[in-house]
Amino acid sequence: MVEATATHELKCDLAADVIRRFGVLRLLVNGFSMLPSIWPGDVVSVSGAEWGAYRPGDVVLYTRNGRLFVHRLVEVGGETVVTRGDALLETDPPVRAGDVLGRVESIERGGSRVAMAERVSGGRRAAGAALA
Repeated sequence: MVEATATHELKCDLAADVIRRFGVLRLLVNGFSMLPSIWPGDVVSVSGAEWGAYRPGDVVLYTRNGRLFVHRLVEVGGETVVTRGDALLETDPPVRAGDVLGRVESIERGGSRVAMAERVSGGRRAAGAALA
């Protein structure tokens, strides 16, 4: 496991603070785990939401070990959620409520807004895994 640096933790704190203060954060995506729904270079707009407002199928921004992740909610229960990248076969370890910063409300690709899939079929997951 990669050890979190102070710079990464500062970025996570800053992202959380922007969402708390202004209600929305625009973030440039650089990973492949959400292919084909979200591509590297896409810009996501994330809005804060009350804990009870999250539902399976939502794409959320959360922090773990000083890093930011944008993954889809698979399961919501109690004070944790389970997420998974659309291109990944395995789910992520549970995420605590306090580590979920907000929900992705829109995606921009090449200056244009793109539709966000609410569900990911096995075929789309396989395509995402192949692209990743």
